[in-house]
Amino acid sequence: MKQLGIILLLGLFIRLISFSWIIHTPQNGDLLRYVDWGRIAFLKGFNQTYNKETITFGGDPNNQPPGSLYPISLAYYSHLKAANIIHKIYKESPWQENQTNQAILYFFMRIPSFIAEILLTIIIFIFVRKQKGKYPHLSAALLYLNPVLIYNSAFWGQMDAINNLFFITALVLITSGKIVNSVIFFVLSCMIKLSILPLLPLYMIQLFKQHLSNKQLIASIAASAGIILLLTLPVSKQPIIWLTNFIQLASGGELQNITSEAYNLWYVLFSFPLSAKIIPVETSNFLGIHLSLYGYLLYILFAAPLFLQMFRGKNITSEKTFILFAALALIAFLFLPKMHERYLYPFFPLLAVALGFSKRWLWLFISVSFIHFLNLFISWDPGYVIYIPYSILENDWFKWGLGVVLIGVFAVFYKQFLITEKDGSLKS
Repeated sequence: MKQLGIILLLGLFIRLISFSWIIHTPQNGDLLRYVDWGRIAFLKGFNQTYNKETITFGGDPNNQPPGSLYPISLAYYSHLKAANIIHKIYKESPWQENQTNQAILYFFMRIPSFIAEILLTIIIFIFVRKQKGKYPHLSAALLYLNPVLIYNSAFWGQMDAINNLFFITALVLITSGKIVNSVIFFVLSCMIKLSILPLLPLYMIQLFKQHLSNKQLIASIAASAGIILLLTLPVSKQPIIWLTNFIQLASGGELQNITSEAYNLWYVLFSFPLSAKIIPVETSNFLGIHLSLYGYLLYILFAAPLFLQMFRGKNITSEKTFILFAALALIAFLFLPKMHERYLYPFFPLLAVALGFSKRWLWLFISVSFIHFLNLFISWDPGYVIYIPYSILENDWFKWGLGVVLIGVFAVFYKQFLITEKDGSLKS
């Protein structure tokens, strides 16, 4: 536990230093939208965050499930209380007071993600150790000290850590035989962000294999319905109707391009430096078929062997379970339409757990972490940073090459993984 404490302290120190570095630089647009939603929720109620007339930043209303508003609102409310206390202690000029308010606000909006990453690291460490994994400290270090996660929370102020905390907890629970609790945490994850939905088919297969009793089935359905209603009622007194309409609207997404700054197959196909470099919308046709349909077909094609392994495997180990989910997360990122650059986040905690049992795929973790960190940095950075070779990072050939390399890394991994399964090297 002492080593885990060192990892957590070091990771938190890096995050705090990173935040202090960018505190007075332009913040990411998503974080500013969270601030707006938090303000509106505090002043007018949760339901008004979904009202376009009340939005003051970005133009578009809240596009996240109702569960996202709880950490956002708590962070915003906490910032108000903290600012009031500080201003009572220190007498500042109006300009200094504004600067203090801004710094406190941006810091508090990141606290939910900071806490989620700490809890996620602790849960993974404890799980790997209880499952007799050889390298729980490696799992913790790879996750919490990963530049992808640090950049996501400390620089961008994104919330991906929160829903992934609930999702990973759901997998830990179902692997431990706690089915109803697992379903509850999976639903909580979906009620915060829908970005883990591409992993739902594999989770459903795993759930089906548990041979739920009637009591467990009823308890799971009742608990899920209760959570959904409880989280949605502050938004609407008709939660079922509201959720139905929300899902229909949210499923379309805000951006309709086949890829949104994600260096995946679609980026490679449509961002070739010698071409027009125009990313088409997902409904564009090729041979009379929408591009999005090709994406779904590719996802099914590459995911099918994973589904079969989960379905047919007997006594599937914890290591294999998390490798299967990590592989599916990478497949979804590379092939599904409308992927954003941040949607590869689940891959890292999933594979970090597997690496607590064996270092076989360490090369994959390091390779994808390096490529994806560059993807994130190129997509958005807080401003000009000295010594950063922007002329290289912004070069079209370099960005296109990152996508090609990531696909190549996946191809090597996928082939090795299937061969391993065929030879029975990774026991199930």
